[in-house]
Amino acid sequence: MSWGKPCIKILASKPERLRARILSNIEGYPVIIRQTGEFHAPDEREQQ
Repeated sequence: MSWGKPCIKILASKPERLRARILSNIEGYPVIIRQTGEFHAPDEREQQ
């Protein structure tokens, strides 16, 4: 990975499911898949 260069970054809770299905390069941009925790939309009631 080249720091400061454009890339496509994908954040996923289970990246092993994606690696075989997503290209490593899309239109000249490297694709970087990073493991994260799960994402959840905030509860609207908590926003008020």
